[in-house]
Amino acid sequence: MIEAVIFDWGGTLSHWVPQERVPEFWRASAQAVDPDRVEELAAHLLTAEEAVWAQVRGAQKSGKLEDIVRAAAAAHEIEFAEDMFAAAPGSYFEAWELELHHKADALPMLAALKSMGLHTGLLSNTHWPRHFHEELLERDGLHEAVA
Repeated sequence: MIEAVIFDWGGTLSHWVPQERVPEFWRASAQAVDPDRVEELAAHLLTAEEAVWAQVRGAQKSGKLEDIVRAAAAAHEIEFAEDMFAAAPGSYFEAWELELHHKADALPMLAALKSMGLHTGLLSNTHWPRHFHEELLERDGLHEAVA
């Protein structure tokens, strides 16, 4: 008997954002860190993110956004002040938040599963922290449906 349905988050409950857009999100992050070096920093951040995704695909080991920012800084001898380091993820999330939306049928589908007595859950292999996923779910009225 089925008791629960677990959903992958990206591309299942949410619309897939084309990977070609990701450099824009890193540029937003770089802009917050050092407006004079946006393209350079964004390229370093994108390279570090690609290394994390290679690790996910190869070793099945996830990474965190902080790992990406620290790796980009370390690999390219970039020194961030603490406030600059904190600004990088914030701006990155703000850029994603503008582009990422859940599918229109997500809430009705989740509600239908709950009405059948099924538990629902969500998983993701993104490098984003849990709170960011929860904020997006809350924004779009889905948080309670996958809890």
